[in-house]
Amino acid sequence: MSQVKTSIAEIDESLIGQPVKIIGKISEVNHLESLSILQVYDNTGAIEVVVFEGVYELGQDVELRGEVSEYNEELQLVVN
Repeated sequence: MSQVKTSIAEIDESLIGQPVKIIGKISEVNHLESLSILQVYDNTGAIEVVVFEGVYELGQDVELRGEVSEYNEELQLVVN
């Protein structure tokens, strides 16, 4: 996976299917049965992040690695 940090603003359709690493802060957390959906932002923008493991809290600083995908015509990061 990519070891180089990608700003959220740099994530676009050309990166779908590609691994990226983002560093940001959690602004929203939705815990579902088998996964959590986070809203993560940095100083360039925000993105939805789907995670299957871990405990995340509002306001937490995070470094996440995952694959860019598209869901409901919106880009997201899926962390495996």
